[in-house]
Amino acid sequence: MTELLSNLELRNAYRSGRNSLISEFYIPCMSRCTRYDRAVGFFTSTSLSVAAKGLSRLIQNKGTMRLVASPSLTEEDAKAIREGYCKREEVIEQALVRELSDTNVWDRLTKERLSCLAWLIEHRRLEIKIAIVEDSTGIGVYHEKIGVFHDVSEAYVAFTGSANESSSGLVSNFESIQVFRSWMPHDLERATLVRHDFEDLWNDLTPGLKLYRFPDAARRQLLKLRSVALPTVEPSDPSDVLPEAEPNSLSLPTLGLPQLPPNLVIREYQKLAVRKWFENNGRGIFQMATGTGKTVTALALVTQLYKGLAAQERALTVVILCPYKHLVTQWASECSNFGIHPIQCMESKVLWHNSLVNLLAAQKSGVLAFLTVLATNSTFASNAFQDIISSISHDLIVIADEVHNLGADELRSSLPENAQYRLGLSATPERWFDEVGTEALYDYFGEPVFELSLKEAIKLNALTPYRYFVHIVQMDDDEAELYFDITKRIGVLTASGSQKLTDDSLGASQALKLLLLKRARLIASARHKLTVLRNVVEPLKTTTHNLFYCGDGVVESTDRETQRQLDAVTLLLGRDIGMAIDSYTSETSLEKRTDLRRRFSDGKLNGLTAIRCLDEGVDIPETRRAFILASSTNPRQFIQRRGRVLRNAPGKTEAEIHDFIVVPQSQSNEPAVFNVERSLFRRELARIVEFAQLAINGHEVMLTLLPMRKKYNVLDL
Repeated sequence: MTELLSNLELRNAYRSGRNSLISEFYIPCMSRCTRYDRAVGFFTSTSLSVAAKGLSRLIQNKGTMRLVASPSLTEEDAKAIREGYCKREEVIEQALVRELSDTNVWDRLTKERLSCLAWLIEHRRLEIKIAIVEDSTGIGVYHEKIGVFHDVSEAYVAFTGSANESSSGLVSNFESIQVFRSWMPHDLERATLVRHDFEDLWNDLTPGLKLYRFPDAARRQLLKLRSVALPTVEPSDPSDVLPEAEPNSLSLPTLGLPQLPPNLVIREYQKLAVRKWFENNGRGIFQMATGTGKTVTALALVTQLYKGLAAQERALTVVILCPYKHLVTQWASECSNFGIHPIQCMESKVLWHNSLVNLLAAQKSGVLAFLTVLATNSTFASNAFQDIISSISHDLIVIADEVHNLGADELRSSLPENAQYRLGLSATPERWFDEVGTEALYDYFGEPVFELSLKEAIKLNALTPYRYFVHIVQMDDDEAELYFDITKRIGVLTASGSQKLTDDSLGASQALKLLLLKRARLIASARHKLTVLRNVVEPLKTTTHNLFYCGDGVVESTDRETQRQLDAVTLLLGRDIGMAIDSYTSETSLEKRTDLRRRFSDGKLNGLTAIRCLDEGVDIPETRRAFILASSTNPRQFIQRRGRVLRNAPGKTEAEIHDFIVVPQSQSNEPAVFNVERSLFRRELARIVEFAQLAINGHEVMLTLLPMRKKYNVLDL
């Protein structure tokens, strides 16, 4: 039985001179895979030789291969295409044949490896496609380096990187790759992205690229290199033999050192935030509007801190805490842009414990100058993680993303006192109706040292301007009757004044909490929301990049059947209106979430429906419209949702927010009923005013609501 890829103990990265890539990576993966997908950049003898590393094992394993490369075109080739002397296919064929014909300059290793490719071609186990960049000048070269190993269990290993080659075929034998495993939670998102990128490439779905079939003449030329016998021995490569290790040396993964990306422009307000933090002795919170680049600002800060400590020959450990696993993967992706490759700690400690212990030991001994650790809040609070992190005696910085979450009782007590440097990130650091938790956060991290409001962010073009639309939804008579009944019962429980009337009241008795939750869900799932939603969305059904925020309650249809609001909305949009729609919930697997965000960003979906999973941290800047069908009275939630749709993206000049507001509007003249209606409208109006103040059309919104504001005597808001 074929061994599985998931049984391999693979590193996060491999680098020539430090690792034997053939024996440590290519051969083990080739020996277990049933299909190998590879994009190598230039179609040269040297790049093909790189792609053929370990192929003897794939051949023995009866595996198949798909290969994409770009022809090495001369200036004459490009001119012939631009000026129409020859058809593009003819020029490509000539370039490929030319490359495969000049065998006299090849060394033994190149010939033996290309012989493996030829053997796979002959036995119909290798498909090759040729990629060309089609741009305004007519033609360019495709130079991406990615690969994916697949096994019988549908697990896969994706990798990115390259040998250091050129279109002329001149290379050094240096190679560096990053590895992502589908069965590892912290790798899954990157692994999925690489796999999807290759599938899009292979199926000619990558914008700006055009794929061509491998010409018959080039195929015949390659077949001349095949060996008669089955290749069973991997060609030896002297450059892949590592020098003898020094005694007691420690083998470490490629973790990288922080440096600003060359194409990154740090905004002035981000520089100011970093400066304020340093002036506050390395403590403080960045209270920045959602979408204004808190992650980038924090990593720029880390880069500056590391350089300062390195000048004093002091090691630095960076611990970044995230409330959710998908935020860990997003941080890992952003870290890679800064040259940082963090160890990711979440779920079973088997996946990270030993590695973290060894890396910290290397720092203590002076071998490792810099280490970044990414962890979920739950892993951070675990005994295993706490035991390790509390033992750090060198410089340590704790960065808390969505820092307000760490104010909870079970988390704030776990914050390490041995962290000399501390940074909190949140658009809304104050905890809703939790002064004790907020004070604890400020005591540990320091108070906000830099604030950037949404108004300022829009003015600075850090966020997209938006239009705001309010849609009034009336309750049915039975819904209104139930709402009044629940409110009366809440009134009885709060009559003494000892209980605060809020959906998030922490001091409420269990009975009051249940009533508040029941009333909130009734408002969130009012059945006429679907009717109003249909009227709003019908004219927009061909648009893309739409988010629909639903409640977690149920909707009752006219025939008294019930279903989750999320499911009812998804069905309405997909079946009835005909939109390409999918749902994004806590039940959605990490792999599918990655795929959904990718399809959403690419415009392959008209929209996504969600409950709360898109509230914090998920970065989908392409979002154009948000439809808020349900929202709590907690400002943090609607502030996060507004920020989600205002992130800048290419071609995005405006965003839209559609807010669905429920009002009972009973026909009764009873003062008690009127007061209940007024109370509900007043609570909803607080969010409306907050959203309308900064909207392009905010004045129009408030004028539209003027009659209702007069009716309920809430002109003070």
